[in-house]
Amino acid sequence: MEPVEPGALAPLQAARLDKGWKAAKLAAELGVSETTLSRWEHGRQQPTLGHQQQLCEVLDKDPAELGFQEDILDVGTRREFMRQVTALVGTATMEAVLDIGGPEELDRFSLAVGRPTRVDRATVQHLEAVTATHRQLYHHLSSLELVDPVTGHLRGVTRLLRGAQHRLLRRRLAAIAGETAGHAAWLFHDLGDQKLTERYYADATIATRKAGDPALDAYVTGFKSLVRASDGEPTTALALARAARQAGARSATATTRAWLAGLEAQALASLHDNKACFVALRQAETAIG
Repeated sequence: MEPVEPGALAPLQAARLDKGWKAAKLAAELGVSETTLSRWEHGRQQPTLGHQQQLCEVLDKDPAELGFQEDILDVGTRREFMRQVTALVGTATMEAVLDIGGPEELDRFSLAVGRPTRVDRATVQHLEAVTATHRQLYHHLSSLELVDPVTGHLRGVTRLLRGAQHRLLRRRLAAIAGETAGHAAWLFHDLGDQKLTERYYADATIATRKAGDPALDAYVTGFKSLVRASDGEPTTALALARAARQAGARSATATTRAWLAGLEAQALASLHDNKACFVALRQAETAIG
């Protein structure tokens, strides 16, 4: 915290006044003297990391908004906090966040999970990167190896979605949740767990609709069609493929539209409807062309 120029309003003081806290009352809440609080507000003394955390919570502000540059978790608090977050989302998820974003992003994610109203754009962007990494890892790891990181990721995102207040961030989190739930469903299908497959597809449907993303809805529904086809249910697979094509007609990429038309053709072939099958294949060729 830098010393405040005479007449200037420090971030901490501005936040206190904005929230309607009198100096005496806030000092009592924090267990410090008014003199100490005044020194913090005017940049003459730095609050301890524990007091920084308290101030962020009481004033409902991010550290940067109060002029704090350091991590607000002290060593003892960090250890317990990380333990709680790890218990929620799983070790594999915490490792994935650390590998992709480093210690700073791990702290940001952990703080957001602990207090979801504090989720910000940087955290959401990082979670989108983790989601993309999980898609890539599907081609290199077994479903058994990947299912814990994916479901842990979903738990963390779901917790953030429940607390996020910004409308755009909520939609982006819902999209992450929808895609991740669909991925989890596919993994459980690989593992032969029909009950969890259905559960996660139901979660994916709810999340993608909250996201207001028809292309994502089409993508998840397309994979569900594949599941039904492999389960020997071509009629249901056909209905899902057609629903997916309709959902993604305007917003899905040409590649996705071609894939969905191919899924419809596959289901029609299983039902021995050769004429309609060739029509769908031609539509797939047109889309990819």
